[in-house]
Amino acid sequence: MSLQQAMANTQVCNGFFVKRTADTKSTVAYLTLLTRFLKSKYQSLTITSVGHSVGGAGVVEHRTFDEFNSTTMKSQVGRGLRLPLNAHVQ
Repeated sequence: MSLQQAMANTQVCNGFFVKRTADTKSTVAYLTLLTRFLKSKYQSLTITSVGHSVGGAGVVEHRTFDEFNSTTMKSQVGRGLRLPLNAHVQ
């Protein structure tokens, strides 16, 4: 399957928006803008997240944006070490 076909399937079948950028620098700029927009929109709201427990039932949590953001933020140190390992393992 071609990259274009995979992108089209992701948009149509899964309902996701796929943003194409020219290069890595443009991708970083886009993600920075998107992050700032989401932060300004949700900063003052309580966020409800639904996770999965071991038994399969949904776990509902109510958090502030900062609490939610801190638990979903990736560690730069850990990510840098895991990516090369994952590339070799798979």
